[in-house]
Amino acid sequence: MAPNLSLSRYLYCKSDIKLSIINCLIQKKTLDETLYWFTEWYASGWDCFKLIWQLYYDFYAVIHPKFESYINKKEKAWIKDNNIYVPLTIVKNLFQCQSNPIVFILRQYVDSFQEHKKGFKIEKQNKKKLKYFKCSKDSSTILKKFQKGDWKNVCMLIKKMKQNKNDDEFYKIYREILLISNQNEEKIEKMWKNKGNGENYHFLLAVFAILSLDASIVKKKKIKVLLNKNEKQLIDAYLDMNISLDKYGNKQIYNTLPIKRLYKIHHKYGRCFNTVRNSIKYNEFIHENLHYWEFHTKDTPFWENLYKKYKCTFDLKERIPKFKNENMLEEFYEKYNYELDEQKKSVQNISLDVYNDDVVYTDWLDSLYCEYSMPITFDKSILLSI
Repeated sequence: MAPNLSLSRYLYCKSDIKLSIINCLIQKKTLDETLYWFTEWYASGWDCFKLIWQLYYDFYAVIHPKFESYINKKEKAWIKDNNIYVPLTIVKNLFQCQSNPIVFILRQYVDSFQEHKKGFKIEKQNKKKLKYFKCSKDSSTILKKFQKGDWKNVCMLIKKMKQNKNDDEFYKIYREILLISNQNEEKIEKMWKNKGNGENYHFLLAVFAILSLDASIVKKKKIKVLLNKNEKQLIDAYLDMNISLDKYGNKQIYNTLPIKRLYKIHHKYGRCFNTVRNSIKYNEFIHENLHYWEFHTKDTPFWENLYKKYKCTFDLKERIPKFKNENMLEEFYEKYNYELDEQKKSVQNISLDVYNDDVVYTDWLDSLYCEYSMPITFDKSILLSI
């Protein structure tokens, strides 16, 4: 049986949206498109801040460490009123920030090592001597390994800490690092409490990455930008699901996808990542999208709420929806039957176009970060974890 494709409000695959967001931000595609993908993520009911924290630690924390407090502040504001402008203001700011892939690459080793153990090749960096970072004989093993530039063992030890799910371990290492940096206990505890809400292992990877790089790359605190009136109107338009009536005054539900799906998924480098479609054959992926779209939306919050509203459950064996009565069935499909299987090929390909076959992860990295020397390399057949 095919894996759950996690289709969005407008029937994009969740992992394809995530990849499109990453590419839009890093390649600095138009802000309009970047806002579109985040709005689709938000409208589908998926966690915006979990994604923002992952993106921040993966690509921005080493150059913009002070931006962490800004995201924290915005997240607290978001909890109060769930205003979509809050996370999208962060997105606009990230769009203008310079990115760096070192944490993203290190995370591949932590997240994927067990699955692809034989494919990983680690290149030790030269010993990094930091004036303020001097390990003693009593220092933790991970700090000693880090000082030697032994990224393999740093990542392996972080992976073990992640598996143990013990926050005290992360705090202990964080405390050691800051004590070496001459911070006092009170400030260390305060900084730990005020750190971002991302995964602790991800945060610690970012801390090590920041220490390993030249301090000159760190950007000073910059003035934050707000969404302007036109951008807010654009976001509102992206959120609006209404379709104008035809000349006879009839609803045009079948025109929802041709009108509302404004951007095509980023398929050029899709073959390099662990998107859900890379786990099945392409023909099967197409078949599942066209004929079992209801099943693949059942766990997406936007659709899950609609199925509850229209008294719909699922036959998990047959993978088909079961409505309580005919009236509920008819009412649901009158409003939400987007008929992807009946759409023109050009409309279908907005979400279903085939990935390029002749690319590997190094092609994607080289297209964006050819100036960087990576501390860790691995077999080209490995799919990057997003």
